[in-house]
Amino acid sequence: MPRPRNEEAVSERNVGTRVTATDMTTGESSTVEIFNDYVVIADGDRYIDGIQVWPKTGTAVITVKRGKPTPGRVEAEEAREGMGD
Repeated sequence: MPRPRNEEAVSERNVGTRVTATDMTTGESSTVEIFNDYVVIADGDRYIDGIQVWPKTGTAVITVKRGKPTPGRVEAEEAREGMGD
């Protein structure tokens, strides 16, 4: 089965992406380099409410909501660590 066109383009260029985020209040910055991955940044009153992953297809659904998180929700970073990267 042939790979989708966008997968071929990613693997052929073989480069990643460097993402830098700066906290506008403190001035503190953090930089990560990713390859064949994604970064989600929620700001203000937006938060990541849920992550669903289907390993067989490589599909991930990330739910971003507005307002205050429900008490007891798993933080996004904790959820990602549990995805078996």
